[in-house]
Formats: sequence, structure tokens, C-alpha cells
Amino acid sequence: MNSFQQTGQRVNIIIVNYITWEDTVSCLNSLLRSNYKRLAVTVVEVCGLNDSRQNIADWVERHPKISVNIITTEENLGFAGANNLALKKVLTEGNFEFIWLLNNDTQIEEDSLEELVANWNQLDKNAGRPGFLGSKLIDFFNRSVIQSVGGRLEPRKGITTLEGIGQPESGFPSSGIKKTGYVMGASMFFHRSLIEHIGMMDTSYFLYFEDIDWCYRASLAGFSNYTCMGSTIYHKQGATTGNKYNNSLTSSGNSRYLYQSYLLFFKKHFPNYLPIAFLMLIKQLAGKIVRRKFNEAALIGRVIIKSLKTQLSEKVIKPHH
Repeated sequence: MNSFQQTGQRVNIIIVNYITWEDTVSCLNSLLRSNYKRLAVTVVEVCGLNDSRQNIADWVERHPKISVNIITTEENLGFAGANNLALKKVLTEGNFEFIWLLNNDTQIEEDSLEELVANWNQLDKNAGRPGFLGSKLIDFFNRSVIQSVGGRLEPRKGITTLEGIGQPESGFPSSGIKKTGYVMGASMFFHRSLIEHIGMMDTSYFLYFEDIDWCYRASLAGFSNYTCMGSTIYHKQGATTGNKYNNSLTSSGNSRYLYQSYLLFFKKHFPNYLPIAFLMLIKQLAGKIVRRKFNEAALIGRVIIKSLKTQLSEKVIKPHH
């Protein structure tokens, strides 16, 4: 990748809204405070529920100083599909060097974007081959607690691990970069040319693991992912879908996607460790039974059975040579 002069580096921020327009407006309000002014915003408004489109359009009309383009879709395409819709438009426009995927349930600090741009340039200058840059994610409601400073893959254990989760924010640096396996989809910053190498998000994941998959594909292509410790983001974590980290998922449907996407990720990238992934889900199922969460246990059981049937049918129909 070639470095660009600061004066020419424009950023398009992609935000997906589904139902929770209040969060989207709050996120947009925080963007008004950004020190980095060479930015525009693309909001993907999904399904038009809860008067979202009108409320967001009203906000845009009241704030003409920030460029906001609203894309609408009548179909719930999932997180990957909705972001891809915006990516296609942004990439065809051709006048943005950087793209920043930002969850609608986040708020930024004044220098959050400035830090991402500066650190990407420094990494690029030093041949660091930056893929995705993430932010230091802090709990929105308890701002002394870390949500994530990146994540690491541990396929032999059948797990992905969020680094820093639940730890005091005071124990982490307020500047510099940290190499990491993956960054959370709440804040994914990258140069547009990265898409030429790894493609867009995989829509096979309707919800969950699409961010991990994308980061892993970047690493397979020879790029490195980093957390920018000076880029602070406050994240409500799961305002629309529920919190996958503390078992407060808002519906069994979203919980189902979490388990399905988990197995899909291992099947796609670590097929040799897929049996371990199944064992991890069976362990979770047992834990749900012990805690008398029978509906959740049944859901996990259905996901396991369906996936095993799919695996078996794929082996049966696979042509022999």
C-alpha cells in the first residue's frame, strides 16, 4: 500500500441501523466532536422499523455540516450484508482512502479517528502491512472497564478470546499500538485497498464471527491486525442483538446465530479442529442444563444436530474420484 498525504486522506464511516435509531443519532452526535474533519458517513438503515428512517433523516437535515448518506434496504441482510451494501457504494465512489466500520451503539472521543489514521500511516511507513485497526473498546455504562483491546484465536482449544475484557481501563496504555489476532466489529478501520486483497465480509455469517473471519482472512493474505490504544470507543455492546459476552442475548434467534457462526468459522478455517468446536458446544449445553436454562440447552442441541446432519450429507454427496 502507498501512503497518502494527510491533506488527501478521507474517511468514510459506515454505520448500520436496525431499530435502534436513538443509538445511531447518539453515535452521529459524537462524530460531530471529531478532531479529524475529512470524513463522511454512510448510514445503512435496515427495514425502516420504529420510525428509524424519518428520525435519522431529520437529524441529517439539522446537521448539514457533516456529510451523511443514507442507504435503505427493506431486507434484513445481517451485519455482513448490510455493511457490504455500504462498502459497494463507498468503493465505487472512489474518493475515500479509508473506511471505518463503526457500531451504531458507540460513541467516540475527539481524537479517536485521528489516532487511527495516524497509526495506520506510521505502520504503513514502517512496512507493518496494516490490515484492520481496532480501537480500545470501553464499556459505555462503566467507563472504567475494558470490553476489548483485540482478540486472539485459539483453534486448538476451540475458542476465541477477547483480550482485556472486564479489566480496569487504568491498566492499559493510552497510546501506541498492539498487535492482535482480530479486532471487534464495533470498530474496524482499514485502507480501501485491503478489500482488493481479501474481499468483503462473508455473508454466510448472518450475525457474529464475520469480523473475526474478516480479520483472519487479512492475516492469511499477509496483513497484520492491530489495536490502536489511543483510539477510545465507548460501546454499549449488543443494543440491537444482545450481549454475546455475558449471556444476555435478547432472543433465542440471535443466540442461534452465535452458535451457528461459531461452527461455520471452524468448519471454514480450521476443519481439523471442528470436533473440538463441537465438544465445546456440548460442554456449553451441559452447563445450560446444570443452570436449568433448558430452552438455551435445547437450542444448542438443535444447532449441533443440524450441523452434524449437514456435515454428513456433504460427505455422502461428495463426488468420488
